[in-house]
Amino acid sequence: MKKTIELLADIPRVNRIFTLLCFAVPPALGSVVSFLFNGGGLGCLYYALRGKIELAATREVRVLSILFLLFVSANLLAAVVNGSAQSKPAELLALITFALFPFSYAYWSISRKEEIVASAVWGAAIACVSAFIFALVQIALFPRDRVEGGAGNPLVFATVIVVAICVVCCGILLMNTRYRRVLAGAAICGAMALILSQSRSPMAILAVNLVVLFAVFGRMGRLRRLWVPIVAVLLIAGTVISTGVQVPYVSSRFEQISEDWQEITDKGDYSSSSGIRLAIWEIGIDMWKESPWFGHGRRFAAEEMNRRLLADHGIDKSFTHFHNFVLQALVQSGAVGLIGLIAMFGYAAFLAIRTISTSMNHEQRFGAALMLVALLTYAGTGMTNIMFGHDILDAVFMVCMVPGTYLAVGRSMAAQRSSDSS
Repeated sequence: MKKTIELLADIPRVNRIFTLLCFAVPPALGSVVSFLFNGGGLGCLYYALRGKIELAATREVRVLSILFLLFVSANLLAAVVNGSAQSKPAELLALITFALFPFSYAYWSISRKEEIVASAVWGAAIACVSAFIFALVQIALFPRDRVEGGAGNPLVFATVIVVAICVVCCGILLMNTRYRRVLAGAAICGAMALILSQSRSPMAILAVNLVVLFAVFGRMGRLRRLWVPIVAVLLIAGTVISTGVQVPYVSSRFEQISEDWQEITDKGDYSSSSGIRLAIWEIGIDMWKESPWFGHGRRFAAEEMNRRLLADHGIDKSFTHFHNFVLQALVQSGAVGLIGLIAMFGYAAFLAIRTISTSMNHEQRFGAALMLVALLTYAGTGMTNIMFGHDILDAVFMVCMVPGTYLAVGRSMAAQRSSDSS
């Protein structure tokens, strides 16, 4: 018991372990990351209310904290106006994750930046390897199913893998470590798990993210050493595409897009994956026009979408989201909710880009890269899938944004905390 109390009193050590776990568990253990982040965030809120930790004094962090709270407030206001707060109050619980930003930040900042960077990178490496092992086991047991991992959903599984791979790549590019080959091996494991998930948009977003990361953070000397394998990969990819060679788990998924469009244009059949998305988008636009400012609420929007999907297109399937984050925000919480989302994303992107442009400090640049990875991944995959509203995705986004903001623009409070306690 005494050792446990001593461990909890060592906040930098707690943050180091907590960061490692938060980055390590999403692909294999799924919702455990939600329990970790939200449980830890509520503990941080308790400490803040008791005056044991101080909220951030840095202007940039305060502005971003306000924008997170405004995003939550905009959704609460929309829920009150559209009536979902009264009829379905439980759906508002998901907003707690975003409201915890300033309190989680206050606790996370009581740590040493270099330790948080190392914990995030090695946690992401564990995530990549565990995802690959999980994928192999699932393929062996259920060869006809797409790999879902601990997330229970192929797209969610793929999205968190993309984040993990990119975090590992940030470590390779920005950390002073002897273990770059080990990290590269972990990233390859993550890429293999992503392929086994057969998720198209996350594959495309990973390619975009890697191009951005290597273009922004790649040292010219290191990139020159990599030009042979890069050219080889590009030549192989070009040969595969031009000759029509089938790549297992990949080719069939991308060829299906063409087949889906042919079914839509020739037969008016919307039952395919692409057709369902088109049908949902049409329904979503109509629903937004009916309540443009405050939306319909999360639960009612999903129920009404499924009802119209059956009535208008004869498709008897249930979905919880509109497969597009802009449309999702507009239908659920109207223009008010979308404005809150854009403001939060826009300022976070501004901070990340500014830090990358003005700082040569590795910890700050890693934090900015972490923020940028989360923003690009969620905006990219959210164009055709879900962005927020899933406990794992919400938690992973915050796990990137909170320490990312701390590393990029925050100040470490570990030394001050140590001097105060002494």
